[in-house]
Amino acid sequence: MTKKDLKMYMSLKCEEREVTECIRRLETELTKLEGTQESDVVACGRRGKKALGTVKITGFPDRKYQDRRTKLISSQLRHKTLLEKIEEQTEAIEEYICAIEDSEVRRILRFRVMGTRAMSWQEVANHMNRYGGCYTADSCRMIVTRFLRS
Repeated sequence: MTKKDLKMYMSLKCEEREVTECIRRLETELTKLEGTQESDVVACGRRGKKALGTVKITGFPDRKYQDRRTKLISSQLRHKTLLEKIEEQTEAIEEYICAIEDSEVRRILRFRVMGTRAMSWQEVANHMNRYGGCYTADSCRMIVTRFLRS
């Protein structure tokens, strides 16, 4: 396990949140489109340069709806694939972190990498200081950097 693997894992989790947000937005757009009708005014034809008249056309925006629906389906498939990748990496990373003998490094990595979102180094330091520590964001970062180098 390297620093690169941990960064990749955190990046995948961020990407998963972005895809989830995109899916939510598309679902909202589709819901709004389902009950709508669009209108347009078109010319009936021309005789020379003069228009013969205009007609108002009203109907369901089917093309727009289908485009959004197709985009939603592809986003959902991408989301499913991404979740599978994250699940595989999560298992590997959790096993790796749990196998670390140094409690301090294990706790810092658990705060930084695991959980619903990756914590910033400052947040990690704050959590480490809750139980009587004297950590800064830089000290936490350096502890992990030194550990991953060895």
